[in-house]
Amino acid sequence: MSWKEKGSNEYKTRTEWHRIISWNKLAQWAGTLQKGAYIEVEGELRYREYTPAESDRSVRVAEIHASSILALDRSDRQPASTLESEPADEPVD
Repeated sequence: MSWKEKGSNEYKTRTEWHRIISWNKLAQWAGTLQKGAYIEVEGELRYREYTPAESDRSVRVAEIHASSILALDRSDRQPASTLESEPADEPVD
């Protein structure tokens, strides 16, 4: 995420991490992604609660259950490809 700071020409950036859940071939393909790769994820936002073994308090977490993942990184370290659970309506370059 990046934005332009008010009153100056300086851009600020912030990295955000999210829990992504995927299955089958989508999960296999996602496993080939490298740390820091830019991706676009489509899916359903779900919340779940659990109690860690070392705690007596429950924890609520948000997870994205991915239906498609698009690699936005087109550098040498990341192949440009997509894999979706359903056929795309538009052709992919």
